Amino acid sequence: MSLSDAYDVQDHLVARRLAAGARQSGWKLGITSPIKQRVMGITHPLFGRTFVEGEYPTCRVVAHAGFIAPRTEPELAFGLASTIDASMETDALLAAIAFIAPALEITDSRYRGGNRTAVELVADNTSSSAYVIGPRTRPHDAGFFGALTTELLRNGSVVASASTADVLGDPLNALKALAAHLAWRGLRAEQGEIVLSGAITDAIPVSDGDIVEARIAGLGAATVEFA
Repeated sequence: MSLSDAYDVQDHLVARRLAAGARQSGWKLGITSPIKQRVMGITHPLFGRTFVEGEYPTCRVVAHAGFIAPRTEPELAFGLASTIDASMETDALLAAIAFIAPALEITDSRYRGGNRTAVELVADNTSSSAYVIGPRTRPHDAGFFGALTTELLRNGSVVASASTADVLGDPLNALKALAAHLAWRGLRAEQGEIVLSGAITDAIPVSDGDIVEARIAGLGAATVEFA
């Protein structure tokens, strides 16, 4: 299968989910760091959908048993004030952002253990499962969130740290990449939707009882407890 085939599979699976009553909340990126792209043998991010049913506010307790093999990773969330498209320059993209927020993505996979190919990830909606949104802030300018120190904590201890610049060099590039990808597929990210930038640090596995927190300097934190 090609990546195009895999996105067709994703489209059909999402259509079945929507027909069953789910509601799409937005979009997510994956494989946004150069290291992960080299491991996957690609030079671009991958894309998937998120759903209202998987969105949680910060400090929420979620059921660990509701997942198969959950992992968490810190991300920057964008709330869209208007539709974005591939023709937008930086100023237009900034104007289309209603808010940014620290976020935790909870990824999960229906595959058994082992490394996945890019095609397998895309067909499985890039392991999209759930996400937690922290406090919302209106960005001031393009440099406002371009290089913010980010920490991932588990049970109070820092387990990973990086910068928002590790997302395609600047998280705003995630919006540009998404807009270009959706234009290729005849789709658009719309007003009111949320976009997850892609992981800022490596993901970590989580167990029942874990409390996980994503801290982004100047923006605050998103926290979730598994029980």
